[in-house]
Amino acid sequence: MFKLSPLRLRIFRRCKLRYKYQYVERLPARPSPQDVVGALVHATLHDFFAYVPAHDRDVERLLTLLDEKWQALVFRLGAPAERKAWRERSEAQMRRFSHQHDLSLQPLALEAYYELPVSDQVTLIGRIDRVDEEPDGGLHLIDYKTGARPSEVDVDQLRFYAIMLERKLARPLRRASYFYL
Repeated sequence: MFKLSPLRLRIFRRCKLRYKYQYVERLPARPSPQDVVGALVHATLHDFFAYVPAHDRDVERLLTLLDEKWQALVFRLGAPAERKAWRERSEAQMRRFSHQHDLSLQPLALEAYYELPVSDQVTLIGRIDRVDEEPDGGLHLIDYKTGARPSEVDVDQLRFYAIMLERKLARPLRRASYFYL
């Protein structure tokens, strides 16, 4: 069975050889510093909403979680000057996020993995960063963006996730958003 995700599709469109190495031959690839930091920021937000009670959520708690995760991954980010720059960028992203979004919300799902068979040969797959419940019971799909500028984002990604989410949860999707960090 062929499994298709927005990331796999984007890689295939950009570089068929990379797709072959990564998904057909399954050769290990070293993640870029941007990928490492992006994963760290996503993990920080996941743990913040999953494990910190709503009444304890603030920017300081968010930065504390970032620091805890940072210590485990700092060795993968190159020279000290490069690490310092990535650290400052990550902290700025967390501060911006805490000022732009309601930290007390309780997401319906975080980093949820979905599979949706669309034929005998193809299954759509993806990990959705966050799903919130709207007041009317509908869904709000959220994808965090840590590196891409709005003009560089794959416009099909939210549509792809929206189809999977509505079919898997059998609830109407009211909104789909990119949260640029």
